[in-house]
Amino acid sequence: HIKNVIIQLLFSNMDSEHISDRSIYKLLEKLEVSKSILSNTRQLKKIIHAVRDDLYLLKTYRNPKIDPLVCPLTVFRGRNSTVYSKESITAWKEYTSNDYEMKELQGNHLFIHEKESREVLVEYIETKLQCYY
Repeated sequence: HIKNVIIQLLFSNMDSEHISDRSIYKLLEKLEVSKSILSNTRQLKKIIHAVRDDLYLLKTYRNPKIDPLVCPLTVFRGRNSTVYSKESITAWKEYTSNDYEMKELQGNHLFIHEKESREVLVEYIETKLQCYY
């Protein structure tokens, strides 16, 4: 499972710069990164560097106790995601004292790469912001 892979990488005694490219590649596969991106050597090199930086941030991050937001919160997830379940996404509720909404869009964990999902997301944001202009 994806969480186990990330936990192993984060809690290993290795510094993030010493995690092998192969380990990060396997993580990217589990994160449902498309084969076209994984097969593009130039893109892959940049992504591996970015993921290595992300792992460093995740390993050193300490979650401060903060008061919930007073604004509404909408969380989006890919309908076919195997990375995060609906149940795990609902944990975001604790970060607002206002309305909470979860929207599922077409696609997997990286649903934003789906044209239809992008369009739905942009339309949703535009609709929500209309009251401000």
